[in-house]
Amino acid sequence: MRTVWTRIRKTSDAPVSRLPLYVVFLLFLSLALAWVLYRERTTEVQADDSLILGKEELVELSAQEGGETREVLAKIDTGAGYSSIDEDLAEDLGIDLDDPEDEVEIESANGEEKRPLVRVGIRIAGRTLDTRVTVADRSELSKDVLIGSRDLDGFLIKPNEERLTSPDGPRP
Repeated sequence: MRTVWTRIRKTSDAPVSRLPLYVVFLLFLSLALAWVLYRERTTEVQADDSLILGKEELVELSAQEGGETREVLAKIDTGAGYSSIDEDLAEDLGIDLDDPEDEVEIESANGEEKRPLVRVGIRIAGRTLDTRVTVADRSELSKDVLIGSRDLDGFLIKPNEERLTSPDGPRP
């Protein structure tokens, strides 16, 4: 009798012992499929709603008082709060640095300093921003213009790419 019981038990337990394995496998497959579908959906939504910028972009700057307009290569920096332009560029645009709109305390790699805050127009990727930027001596830096996070609302940044747009809009 003992032999019969063993055979019955082995045959009846075999499918039951594999059931948790099948459940875990099906759960894994369904989660993987859900993740793939979610990632595709969020990528489509982000690409449709936002313009994508690289770490450097060509922008058009203009003074608000009807001054000059310049097209310059700007560094996109999500770690900076305010955008910043070089003193010489501000003068070329016709901005009066003796009477700034305001002053702001900026903490940078060089320490804390007070910088003048002036109003400019920035045209980037087909959008025109009416914004306030700081003016600093950027002659030792690689770019005369830095675009900070306050002016990057509605843009996605690809830090490994550069020059994905022109001032008039995205490049094909």
